[in-house]
This record gives sequence, structure tokens and C-alpha cells, in this order.
Amino acid sequence: MDTFWKPLVSSTIGRDSNPILCENGMLSAIGIATKKRALGFLCLSRLCSSVNKNSFSVSYPNSAALSNPIKATKEFCGDVWSFETGRLAPIADASCLAKQNDNSVLVTVARSPTADSFEKKDFVGLQVDYKEEASAGGFIPGTYNRRDVFVTDKEILVARAIDRSLRPLIPSSFGDELQLTCSVFSAKGDKDTDVLSLNAASMALLLSSVPFQGPVGAVRVARVDGQFVINPSFTEYGNSSLHLLYACTKHKTVMIEMDANETPHSLLKEALQFAHTKAIEMIDFQLQLMKRVNISKLDTPKESKKEQLAMAAKEYESSYEEIFSPRNGHYLTKMERRKALTELNERALQELGALFPNVASREISTYLHDVEHQVFRRLLLHSNPDSDSAVRRCDGRYSDEIRPLRAQVEVFPVVHGSSIFERGDTQVVGVATIGPTERALKMQSYTGGTKENKFMVHYRFPPYCNGQVGTSYGRNRREVGHGALVEKALRFLMDTENFPYVVRVNVIATGSDGSTSMASVCAASLSLMDAGVPLKKAVAGISIGLVCNETETCTDESDDSVHSLFQKPKNTCPEYRLLTDILGIEDHHGDMDFKIAGTKDGITACQLDVKVTGIAPFLVLEALKHASCAHQRILNTMNECLSEPRLDLRPNAPRSSTLYIEPLLRSSLLGVGGYKLRSIMEETQADIQVDDNGRVDIEAPSLESYQKAVKRIYEVVGDLVPGTQFQGKITDIRDYGVMVEIFQGREGLVHVSELSDRKVLRATELGFKVGQPLLVEVIAYDRKRGQVKLSHRKTKQSTEKS
Repeated sequence: MDTFWKPLVSSTIGRDSNPILCENGMLSAIGIATKKRALGFLCLSRLCSSVNKNSFSVSYPNSAALSNPIKATKEFCGDVWSFETGRLAPIADASCLAKQNDNSVLVTVARSPTADSFEKKDFVGLQVDYKEEASAGGFIPGTYNRRDVFVTDKEILVARAIDRSLRPLIPSSFGDELQLTCSVFSAKGDKDTDVLSLNAASMALLLSSVPFQGPVGAVRVARVDGQFVINPSFTEYGNSSLHLLYACTKHKTVMIEMDANETPHSLLKEALQFAHTKAIEMIDFQLQLMKRVNISKLDTPKESKKEQLAMAAKEYESSYEEIFSPRNGHYLTKMERRKALTELNERALQELGALFPNVASREISTYLHDVEHQVFRRLLLHSNPDSDSAVRRCDGRYSDEIRPLRAQVEVFPVVHGSSIFERGDTQVVGVATIGPTERALKMQSYTGGTKENKFMVHYRFPPYCNGQVGTSYGRNRREVGHGALVEKALRFLMDTENFPYVVRVNVIATGSDGSTSMASVCAASLSLMDAGVPLKKAVAGISIGLVCNETETCTDESDDSVHSLFQKPKNTCPEYRLLTDILGIEDHHGDMDFKIAGTKDGITACQLDVKVTGIAPFLVLEALKHASCAHQRILNTMNECLSEPRLDLRPNAPRSSTLYIEPLLRSSLLGVGGYKLRSIMEETQADIQVDDNGRVDIEAPSLESYQKAVKRIYEVVGDLVPGTQFQGKITDIRDYGVMVEIFQGREGLVHVSELSDRKVLRATELGFKVGQPLLVEVIAYDRKRGQVKLSHRKTKQSTEKS
């Protein structure tokens, strides 16, 4: 018997039985008690064994317990990186365990064929999830049931960055549903795990059966003390004046996220070139592991076109061209264009449905959409800006023109700051709210990073702004991403350390025809200045689009020089057109949406999304130049509305300040058991905190409340000069004297000897009543104890003298 089976046989039959011998396919056993179990084992062995020369040859499937992982290690910019596959998630389509020092992220790819038999698709069914486990940082979640249930804004933003970097490199004809899951299993807390997850996601797609056109390399660049730092620590990140997340293939740029302190174009170009050079090293590292793995890739599905249907749909090219071209010298607005396209599509569906009764209307709509797409792009690429009679953009503008602008502030009377910014049919309302420091956002990130946020921007895109019906509750990933981009565009220009308030800006898109996120930058900037927030400079935003000939490449892939990628080719440059201030339909049919925000002196934030397999790096630099010209025109309109922040906050805005009193007077302000301080807070509705060193922190809900609180504090702790007279009120009567409140929260004693010119043994003899007004004069003030001695007798003497 094969030695492999000896322990298995003995454990199967039992310790008290004799061994089983298998000869010529027959069972020989000693012991009747074990015969039934032996027969059962024989049946099982026949299922997984084959008899060959009186012996078994066993074959069994691979299991996770016996798998041998494949691993690649690399030292990259001071960190030790490793990619490993074949150990975790054995049932998933592919997996990659990535490590950067002590940070560990597991990325898995799951693929599910769609049940829909309709093959022609114009989108990729990709879902990306990023999750930071609390256990990764050694924490127990603070939720009620102590589970990792909530999705944080950071997790959404990282998932969006991974999605935008990888989606363009998956063929749209690939119809299977894909899910990328990034789980952070270990985080030391000194470096972020987003770049690690992005590179691991690219590696996982390479290892999967998906026809991924990668790999994609990603790095983060910071500028610390005038030097570029790759994948900085959280400390370096906080001291940096430039934060750049860059993803690319070997020759093309795929995704950019950047925020900076007014970075000029020359410096930004250096950062992009530096990032591209380092990202290529990550691409080579992924290919290094790829060579050691035998992967079977699925074929990229070829579009199965129905030639007769495609030819019939092309008959409507002239109708689409008429919609996108001027009619009697008039270009259609968004709603006119939408109505015309709806009528044309309905008519075409009816006519083509009659010609092709066996074809689903959904498939016919796809062919019509392809015709619309081709006509729209052809008109843009073949337009001539030097000729007035040439076809231009569908609203009549040339490629570098901006739609009509309008700005307004002080829109709503009660809010702290408000504005409306309009660019064509795109309209955004901005509302700035100022609050006390206790309203700062407490941020819990298990992988490290900022713990508190005193400046927040929240973006909303309700359905009505696009003329549609739908729900507008909760949050979605797009709204979180746009709000974060606006926040990045303004953060470096706000002095959150010295401004003693928390600021929240709500930007609501009330009309949408392209680039509401960049209109939100303008609206947020105006609302902050209207609220009196000390914003250093106004910030404008613009979106640059691209239409490029799909049959030509934008780069010379034979030249591996990174420097050459950022230079425009002189002879082999493809046909393309950059579009300033894109419309919604231009975003839909275009190849790029490059959102760029900046001041008159530099770029503050940008975000690049592409729909093709990347764009030439020189187009990124050219788009930045177009955006700078647009920024100047937008800033002129904004400055005409409001050129600088208001000198003071609105009267209904909260106030916060710090006063200092002598520590000896602290007990006077607090009173017995703190009753004086509590009475001041109840009267003024202000929050007042006093420490042992005499520091008094005041946070009031309005200017009026703040002024009352300051006045009351000085009334209590201010020096009471002897000889000062007050019209007080009797609060208590004792034999030795009466207590008189000279103002709220401050009382003094009028001794019985100071009540009258004649000798009085008891104060009760004079007939005083509680609540009775009494004119008194300060005769002594003990600052150390906070005690005040008063006299009623001296007020009579001074009255007689006068």
C-alpha cells in the first residue's frame, strides 16, 4: 500500500481493526466489525483513485493550505515593497497581498458574467471598495456594536481614485461584472495606504483573467523644504506645500489629484515629470511579478455589429448634425437640444423598429447613440476657429471661450455668508456657516492622518438641477468627491490655525450643464468672503475637456524618455481639440474632464478624469495653460462682485475671543460654587471657560451675546475705585449690615456703621426691605478676596455738600 494512505486508512477504519489490503480491486479485511466501514472507504477511494498494476495512483485538487505563494520584493524610495499572490483569497479570480514596510493591503478581483445576453455595452461594470479595518491600527471601533459598519469619506475618496485610475484600461466591450475589494489589514500609522492600494489593485487586475490594458503605476509626491518627496509620511505631508497623487501607464497619464499652495506651472511640470519617472518603477515592479505567473487572460470581446442596422442608423447623421449646428444663426440651449434629441431618437426608434422587428429597442438605441457620438466628435475636430461660417461647438463657442458669467453675494439675509455663481446654465448656490471650535469635525482614520478638520465643504447635486426626478437624500460617492475637491482648492488659502472658528460651506447645484464642481469653487470662494472669513485670495475653477482622434495615438511610444512625453510632438501630433468650460454633452462625448482651480498666481487644486486609455502628458500641461487664461476672466467677474473679504463677520455670526484677568480675580468671577459665572452664561447665552492662570475663553452665538458677556465679565472683575457710587439693590438684611448688589453678579456689604449718620446697633432697625433700591459708594475693594465694602452714609454726606 502507498505510504500516503497508511495514516488515512488506519484513521478511517479504527484503531482496533486490522489493516486493509487492496489486491486486484478486491477488499481483504480481517475482522467482521470493520467490514462495513472498509467498504465505505473503498467506494470513496474509487472516486478519487485509479487502479494501475495493483496499486492506487491518487490525484487531488490544489488547496489553499498547500499553495505556494509567489512573491516579489523591491526597495522603493526608502520603503520595502512586496507583492504576493497565491496565498490569500484562493477562490477569487485574483488576489494580491501588498506590503509597504508594516502596511499591508489585500486586493481581490471578483468576476461575475452578466445574465444579460445583450453584448453591446458602452460602460464597464466595475465596483471598487476600499475598507480600513479598525483592527489594522490596533483599535476597537467606537460604534454601538463595535463593528466596522460605517463608510468614511476617506474610504470613498480612495475608492474613487482607484476606480478612476483603472476603469479606462478595461475595455468597455468587456461585459462581465467586476468588483475590486481593497482591505487594509495592517497599518503602522506613519504612511497612508492609498498609494499602496492603487498599485496593488493594478497588480491584482494583471493577475486576473480580465483583459486589463495595464499595468498602472501610482505615486504620491509632496514638496517639503523645496524638495520633492515620494510617498511622504503624514508629518511630511502636513508640512508640504504640494500634494500630488499621480497614476499613469508607461507613456500616458491616467489620473491626477492635486492640491497646492498656488503652485506655478513650471513647478507643477517638474512635479508631474518626477512623479511619472517614479511611477514607471512601480510599473516595472508589477511586470517583474507578472513574468513569474502563468495567467490565462480572457479575450477582449469584439463588437458584434449588425451591419444592416448600423447602416440604417447612419441615415440619421444629418439630423444629428442639424441639432449640433446653428439653425438660422441660432444655437440650441441645453433644454432645446435635449428636446430635439429626444424627438429625433423617438422617431428613429419607431422607424428602425418597423424595419428590424426582431431587434430590441435597447439595441437600436445603442446604435443611434454611436451615430450621435461620432457626429458630435467629428464636428468638433473638423471645425475651423478662423472661419465664422465653420461649425463650432454645439452652443456656438469656440474651443477657448467661456460661457456668460454672473456672480452675486448677500443672497440670503439670515445666513453668515451666501453667493450665487452662474456660468451659462450651470448655477451653484454657496452658503458659508461659521461655528465655535467645538463643532470641528473629529476624523477617525485607523491608518493615521489628520484628527480634526476645522474647514469643511459639502456638495449637493439634487435631481432638479438637471431637470430630472429622483431622491436627494443621503450622500453618494460623486457628491463626496466633488465636495472634497472644492475643499482642497480653498484649504491652503485659509488660515485655520489663527481663525478661531470652524467654517462649513454648503454648495448646492441648482442648475447643471457641465462642471458644477468648478462653479462650486467660485461660489464657495465668494460666500466665504461675504461671511468675512479671511480668505487670502479669490479662487476660480474651470473644467477643460478633450476630443482626440481615437484612431491615432497622442504619444510616441517608441521614445522611452519621460522628458519627451511632456513635449508636444512636432511632426506626429494627432488631431485633437481642447475645450475650455465644457458642457454636459461635451463631457459625455469627450475623452477628458480636467477640473482645475487656482488664483491669479497659481494652481490650488486639480483632478483629471479620462475615458480613454490615458492621455499624453503634454496635453496635461497644455490644459493647465488654457485653465490659467480662463481663471483670469472668471476672477475679473468675481472681483466685480466682491474683491476681498469683508472686514468683520456678520452680526448674527458667532464670536470667539480670549480675555485675560489676574488670577487673583478668578474666584470673584466664578463666585461661590461658580454661581456668578453660571448666571452670566445664562444671561448672555455665551459659553465662558476660565482657567487657573486667568485665561477667559468666550464663545458667543452672536455679536450682541459676545458684547454682553465681555461687559458682564469686566463689571465683575474690573477694578472698583473707592468713591464710585452705584444705585444698588438690597439682596439680604442681617443685624451686622445689608448686602447690596451694585450690578448683576457683584455684591458688597454695607456695614451697620455705614448705614446712617446716627449710631445703629442692628440694621433691621432701619426698616430696609429686600429688593429696595439703595445708593451706595465704594469705600474699599479687596482684589485678592474679591470683597467690596460699601457705604450708604457717605452718599448722604456727598449729597449734602453738593
